[in-house]
Amino acid sequence: MKEIKKTSANASQRSIGGIGNYYGDLSVKTEGGKHFWSIFDASGNRDEGHSWDEIPADLFAALNAYEDSKE
Repeated sequence: MKEIKKTSANASQRSIGGIGNYYGDLSVKTEGGKHFWSIFDASGNRDEGHSWDEIPADLFAALNAYEDSKE
């Protein structure tokens, strides 16, 4: 699996598949043992443009597997 960018001491973030909108991409992250996703939104700017929503571990794993298959 491609290395995931560290965003803080206990969070990692990764872009998925070039999926996104005019402003940015779909990203996933793990923080505090939980998994999240977000599509970058320049108007949101809650977390450097991301508004993170928690997702199930199996969805997180599937999105990462999809990205890994593209490498």
